[in-house]
Amino acid sequence: MIHQLRIYEIFDQNKEAFHNRFRDHAWRIMRSYGFN
Repeated sequence: MIHQLRIYEIFDQNKEAFHNRFRDHAWRIMRSYGFN
């Protein structure tokens, strides 16, 4: 069951910043939950 579905669009001028944030911040959190 999906309670909430969010779809985001990454604009070209923000793409690099988004990827850097994911690499530096979100990936560390995901690894702590077992994502590889």
